[in-house]
Amino acid sequence: MTVTSHMTHRDDWLKDSEITETTEITIVDNSCKSNKIGHVEVNLLHGKSCTISNRMYVPQLFTNLS
Repeated sequence: MTVTSHMTHRDDWLKDSEITETTEITIVDNSCKSNKIGHVEVNLLHGKSCTISNRMYVPQLFTNLS
């Protein structure tokens, strides 16, 4: 399985976010919309971290999709 877009329902996780054109997203049997994109920093083991770029903000989600 290939991920084409990373999505989050947590607006407070986005850094350097920007408003974008509204994008319609279809997930299984539901339709959602996103109009914001940003970067999310993820804390890893041993004090390391990584950044996921271009994560879409989708407030209708109940969990993150990666």
